[in-house]
Amino acid sequence: CTILADLCSSSEKHLVRYNTSTPKRNGKIMDTLLLRRETFRTFNDEGKIVRVQHVVTRVTEEEYDAAYRSDPSICRPFSSVLGDYRTASEIVAETPRDILFDGQFARMAQTAEGAKKLKRLQACLRLRF
Repeated sequence: CTILADLCSSSEKHLVRYNTSTPKRNGKIMDTLLLRRETFRTFNDEGKIVRVQHVVTRVTEEEYDAAYRSDPSICRPFSSVLGDYRTASEIVAETPRDILFDGQFARMAQTAEGAKKLKRLQACLRLRF
């Protein structure tokens, strides 16, 4: 979803997003990290992107939740479209399950509720492209 969100905002010079990262070590899921990712784009005279810089900073649950309250669209792009309104502590606690089960598009498509979420995501993306 992050890549799709970046495509939808590719003309913006400065962009701030809050995401998660869950590294794996030796096949084991490690602790989920909450991250702020700032993107800086430089355009040439023709309007083409000539440079992109990403600055990634680990943030606290409090900062993530404050950003979400301020502007939900900058936190985990498209999560609200999928009906996901969890707090930072809920995200951190539930991400391993999301990775293995609930967060996979193929698994979502197998249930009526998941299929509805995917249709909402599809409709949202069609409006943007």
